[in-house]
Amino acid sequence: MLPAGTLSGTVSLYPTANLEDVEITVGLMTISPDNTGSFSKNVPVGIFDVIASREGYKTTTIENVEFFEDRVTSLTIDLQALPAPANHRDGGSRRHRP
Repeated sequence: MLPAGTLSGTVSLYPTANLEDVEITVGLMTISPDNTGSFSKNVPVGIFDVIASREGYKTTTIENVEFFEDRVTSLTIDLQALPAPANHRDGGSRRHRP
């Protein structure tokens, strides 16, 4: 068995939405928080970027997080909603007949 540490923490969404839809990626692993935003998972020992994402929110990357054997690494992650797209009006398309 490979040496492992633990990634534990919470994720929050601003504005609030379904927290279980957040994906937290460590290396090749994907972790999903529970409905309160809490998560905990064994991860390989080493240095990894931790990436949290959810549709409609800005992806957050925490670079170079080091995981140690038999130790817990705790993170608090906040995701902010992406700005709403601007409405584009073309003034209505009209066909011109000669």
